Amino acid sequence: MLNGNHKTRLLSVGVSNYQSNTQSKLKCGTNDAQIIYDTFEWVLGEQLDHRHSIVAVDITADQFLAHLRTMLKDGPKARDGVQYIVFFSGHGTIADDVLDLHFIDSSFGLGTVSSVMIGEILRTAGYPNLLLILDCCFSGQAKTLVQTTALVNNKQTTVVASSLPYQESSEGETYSVFTQAICHALNKIEQEGKEVSIAHVQAELKANDFRSQTPHIIFPEGNHDLILRQRRLSEKLATKLEIDLIKKIKQSNEEVRESIWFALADEPEHVLLHVATQLFNHGEYAEPSWLVRRAVGSAVSSVKYLRSEKREICDRLLASTNWIHQCVGILACRNELADEQKSGTLKALLQSDGSNMDARWLSLLYLSDQLGGDAHDNILETISLTDFYESPWGIFELWEHCINKPQHGLELTVLVERTEKLISKLHELNRETSGLCEYIYFQNRKIFECLGEKFRLAVQESMRQNIQIDRAFSRASIRGTNETMGISKWLRSSLYGSWRGSYAPHPAFAQSTNNDLVVFLRSVKNLPMVGARMSVFEQWQTRDQDFWNENASAVEWGLQDPHPWVRRAAVKFFRVCKPKEIDDAISRLNTNVDSNIYPGKLDLIREVFRWANQLSIPQDGVYEILNEAIKVLSPFEKQALNQDASAEYLPYRL
Repeated sequence: MLNGNHKTRLLSVGVSNYQSNTQSKLKCGTNDAQIIYDTFEWVLGEQLDHRHSIVAVDITADQFLAHLRTMLKDGPKARDGVQYIVFFSGHGTIADDVLDLHFIDSSFGLGTVSSVMIGEILRTAGYPNLLLILDCCFSGQAKTLVQTTALVNNKQTTVVASSLPYQESSEGETYSVFTQAICHALNKIEQEGKEVSIAHVQAELKANDFRSQTPHIIFPEGNHDLILRQRRLSEKLATKLEIDLIKKIKQSNEEVRESIWFALADEPEHVLLHVATQLFNHGEYAEPSWLVRRAVGSAVSSVKYLRSEKREICDRLLASTNWIHQCVGILACRNELADEQKSGTLKALLQSDGSNMDARWLSLLYLSDQLGGDAHDNILETISLTDFYESPWGIFELWEHCINKPQHGLELTVLVERTEKLISKLHELNRETSGLCEYIYFQNRKIFECLGEKFRLAVQESMRQNIQIDRAFSRASIRGTNETMGISKWLRSSLYGSWRGSYAPHPAFAQSTNNDLVVFLRSVKNLPMVGARMSVFEQWQTRDQDFWNENASAVEWGLQDPHPWVRRAAVKFFRVCKPKEIDDAISRLNTNVDSNIYPGKLDLIREVFRWANQLSIPQDGVYEILNEAIKVLSPFEKQALNQDASAEYLPYRL
């Protein structure tokens, strides 16, 4: 038998479109052949001999035999170091205790290949190392290919059958039930870091409930396993990799930490989950950066096969009393919210008035994604959201995520009715409504046009006085969801923004004269959209340093903006751009943040640390700048900031 370090040749066959009325068409046969090939290509890696491997769909019996003989045509010495895999998905029947595989030309006994014929080809070829995977009715009857006799005792064929000799096999919607289970088993074994072997596949299949069929695996006499590939990483190397990753994450700056987590999504799942578990399970590590928390959550959410381990870490993070861990847990389970337990946990976090807004806002974002058009009734109408009504931003977020859902097929009249209901509630709470109306003007013009005249006139008059603002942000491209994973997600985030709702560069920067741009920049501070206000600080590179040296005061309002996200972007702008005109702008920074009303306090403080270090401000001076913001920090938040300052080589400690 082979040791798992050999070349493998694969013949993957699927038949769906039978030509004769004697056999019904199958939905899954051709799909099964392709997914089996794709799975082995991923699991075997470089061991798969692509040059001598093939997917063959809807072929005749003669074509199958030709493919099989071609695969085995090398001499015995050449075959000794090769593992052969043949997969078949299609119709199977039994005649005189012999299994017949039916091909596209099957009709009244023709167009079939019997297990006896396959056995004869294997005998002629000197019984090569063959794994035969059959997804067809009665496939267990292929056991004769394995059984030895007094005359023949050197068979090296392993059969993986979808059913017992007298059982039928079941189709699925896209892939057959058995094929889907085989592929899932192979992928899970790979992600667990185990050697890819048929014994491990057998264990995974036994854990499945197949109901009407029983998969059947038959090894050659004297064998109890077939190793297809050794572990990709030895246990020793995997452990060393995990230790090195944990050390690197703890000691690196934000950019490196973020890239490590995105890259981990492309590593075996057992490595990713072990690193996440070691870092977050023991309270020794608190991730201060929202960008890195996003990368961690994205990486863990990408886990497809080690689901119980993923569930365990998500549950532990969500159950934490620390909002930083809760945020990672929310991001990690955001695609699992069809699970009532998970969605119930997020609802509990969302309605916990008086608690940190970072975790509550993420709960709102992903619960509304899951609920779609039902978010209005199941969130806005049923959950206590008092703290959201304490700021214009919170009100805009409720409208955006609980009402503005045209993509879910809701009629415009329904959206308008719900919007007017929210406006009425704001009147009852003595909240300003003009900001929401202006926000709606930019986000959904159809709804805005249906609002009452008294709401529309004030906004329309304001826009007439700010034509440049209207043109820039009414037509601006806004980043939506980013469904990619791993390095692909990092790449797209680098190009199009790291958060949903970020604005693409608008023409005002490239097309305006200096004087017009200064007027534009001063006007942006009055826009209701946080993303729009942030955008001017994220696109400053489109103008040269001389412009900012002369006109940085036009965006100084960002340091006093109500939202910490905008202030953070403004601080980073002044830190990186370093305009000469107002080097002392840090003294005018508003560092007060009510974390029950706004998210983003920790990242604002992190940016202040960097700016202060750049300006050589001593620790006492930083304390004076941050003032009340430091006094209300929890021990865990201080731990996160100290950890970050150490990794960034900043001199400040709390």
